[in-house]
Amino acid sequence: MGVQYANQVQFNQQTGLTVPYVVTNSENWVYAGTGFKDGDSVPGIVGYEADHLFSQYPQPNAVSGTYTLLSNSPFIDVNNTSNYANSSVYQAPSGAWVFGAGTSSWSLALDNYGNGATLVDPRIQQTTANILDRFVQPSDFTLSASPSSATVAQGGSTKYSVTISPTGGFSGPVTLSVSAGLPSGASGSFDPNPATASSILSVSTDPSTPVGAYTLTIKGVSGTLTHTTTVTLVVNSAPDFSLSASPASRTVTQGGPTSYSVMISATGGFTGQVNLSLDGLPSGASGSFDPNPATASSTLSVMTSSSTPTGAFTLTITGVNGSLTRTTTLALVVNPSPPTAPSSLTATALSSSRIDLTWAASSGAVTNYQVERC
Repeated sequence: MGVQYANQVQFNQQTGLTVPYVVTNSENWVYAGTGFKDGDSVPGIVGYEADHLFSQYPQPNAVSGTYTLLSNSPFIDVNNTSNYANSSVYQAPSGAWVFGAGTSSWSLALDNYGNGATLVDPRIQQTTANILDRFVQPSDFTLSASPSSATVAQGGSTKYSVTISPTGGFSGPVTLSVSAGLPSGASGSFDPNPATASSILSVSTDPSTPVGAYTLTIKGVSGTLTHTTTVTLVVNSAPDFSLSASPASRTVTQGGPTSYSVMISATGGFTGQVNLSLDGLPSGASGSFDPNPATASSTLSVMTSSSTPTGAFTLTITGVNGSLTRTTTLALVVNPSPPTAPSSLTATALSSSRIDLTWAASSGAVTNYQVERC
């Protein structure tokens, strides 16, 4: 209902049918530039009829937080009863502003009408100008967000600051949403929501969110008013790495060494250290990495023994950094060691036509020897 007729001011020999206007809520925009403080008064402008807010009745249908009582002016009414007058202001859901002066004599403070009254008050003049300016300018708001672009890795999150800029005295809450543009696996939330001045948009992505640049549309709604602004979300690959080794295959004889170069290739800004390990070595063989852990490359040294079985073996190199585990494979071919030469060769002449030869057999799988006469 708002302020409504309360009663008439009782006639007074000194003040007539009016009493002073007493200011409350002086921080309201209505009083901007007036210098009013709570409790300040303006003489002679409340009456002869006065209104006030009847709390037992429903309040006006006002945008939340906009209904404000601007004065509380005591008077004695014609029934010789203590009473009070209120002025008020609020914004309707349509965006229009509604002002109730609470008195039929407000205009006495605006100008000297030649009737001998000297009630002109520049503070009430400024108050009236504020109200009229607000009525002329439509109540509205605009949205903006910063930064204009934010970059996040897959599975990460980022934030934007959303600002609500009122015009024409707008002061209602704005309900915010990301109306378009979020990639799959991503979500957005605002805090607070609804908001009156600003809010934080938090965007979270999933490890499966596609890499790319996305235009997000932020929508704000208050009553019949709807406005949007856009920001850019850039999703990069999550920090990761891959392993490779060269050459793909090495051949070594039993008891011999060999080596491979291991490369760590970073993606998505990966900069961590990778712990390397080796599986698949045949018995009697060992392997070591230098350096380990490594950031870009490492050398794998493999040493076999004389007892290492011959054959082709697949070795698996595993690299670990936190929750990331990557592997690569390579081949190791072990050949048998060549036989050693026989030793201790002795020739014994048994006759003019016969010589017996004896020697210490060579190691290895030797099945026959060839003897040549020089």
